[in-house]
Amino acid sequence: MIEYNAVPGDSRSGRSSTGGPPGGYRSPLRYHLVGDSSSAYQCGALDETVLTYKISIMGIDLIVDPKEDDVWFVRRNLREYNKKHFETLDYRRFVAYERSATNETVGGIVFNEFGKWLEIEYLWVRETHRGKQIGTNLLQFAMDHARDDGRSHAMAETFSFQALTFYTRFGFRVEYEQKGYPVSSSRYFITSEL
Repeated sequence: MIEYNAVPGDSRSGRSSTGGPPGGYRSPLRYHLVGDSSSAYQCGALDETVLTYKISIMGIDLIVDPKEDDVWFVRRNLREYNKKHFETLDYRRFVAYERSATNETVGGIVFNEFGKWLEIEYLWVRETHRGKQIGTNLLQFAMDHARDDGRSHAMAETFSFQALTFYTRFGFRVEYEQKGYPVSSSRYFITSEL
C-alpha cells in the first residue's frame, strides 16, 4: 500500500513533488510518500494502473480502493452492535442459478431472508437470454422460497435503466426514488407483500 501523510501545504495542486494520490485529489494539503507502489495492479476495464493508498488527515485514515478486509472490519463491528437491538437474528443468504440446456449459467439471483423480509440483493440475466422468462423464474423462486419460510414482505433496489417495470408485475411498488443517481439515472427502493 502507498501511504500518504497529509500535512498543511501548497493548495495550488494538492500534491507535492514527492507524489500524491492518483486521480487528481484536490485539497489544501500536500502528501509525502511513505510506502512504495508494490500494491499497484492493472485494472483491465479502465486499462490503467490503480493504486490502493491511505491518507491520514487530522487523525482519520482514508483508504482509497480498500481491500475487502478493511470493509469487513467496519461491517462486522456494526453488525455486532445491531445484534443487540434486532428482535431476531434469523438471517439467511441464498444464491440460485438458472442454466441452459447446455449447462451454461444464464441467470442468477442473490437473496436474503431476515425476519419478515425477503431482500433481493442481485438479479441478473445474460443479455442473450433476456425475454425468455429466466428473470421471472428466478424472482418467483426466491419469493416462493421466502413465503415458504414464513416471510411476508419483499424489498429490492433497481435503477431506471434496469427492471422497474419487471418488478411491478410482481406487485412491487416504489417506496422512494433517488433522482440523479449517480448522475442522471434514478434508483428505486421498492417493496411488495408476499
